[in-house]
Amino acid sequence: MEYILKNNLQTIIREIELSDAEELVEYIKIVSNESDNLLQDPSEWQLSVSDEKKWIKANKKINKNLNLVVYHNQKIIAVGSLYGSLLSRIKHRSSMQISVLKAYYNQGIGNKLMELLLDHAINSEIVKIDIELRKDLLPAIHMLEKFGFTKEGEISYGFKSKGKYIPLVVYGKILKED
Repeated sequence: MEYILKNNLQTIIREIELSDAEELVEYIKIVSNESDNLLQDPSEWQLSVSDEKKWIKANKKINKNLNLVVYHNQKIIAVGSLYGSLLSRIKHRSSMQISVLKAYYNQGIGNKLMELLLDHAINSEIVKIDIELRKDLLPAIHMLEKFGFTKEGEISYGFKSKGKYIPLVVYGKILKED
């Protein structure tokens, strides 16, 4: 689906397909080198196109999971994922990740991905979304709070980047109350 975001940025946002695998591998290499906020260090990303295709196929089999790509000028500029377990005791919960290439920060891409992922979650079996992120990642925290997520806790020494330990904060949003 086409979306026009801030500064007239024309994008196409759609579910990830097998045909995206090669470009996704390249996107992951770029975004992991641009950001210290991702779980994996750039040297830890060793995905092949074949691995990426397997991951896409596996995720498509789980109805509550949703993986979106954002394209601008035929190039992936952002990815948003909603994913959870099939284990019966925790299958009501999901996690979410959003990454955006640095050149496209502050264009409303994260907000649009959040809207689409939350809409999918609300219309699925997901009851709660949990997100862990760096305590110093203030723009993302602001976005979570804007969308009704609340801080549920903190994990000291939760993240290590460039030899420094950084606390993680845990945010959650209950979508349906029983």
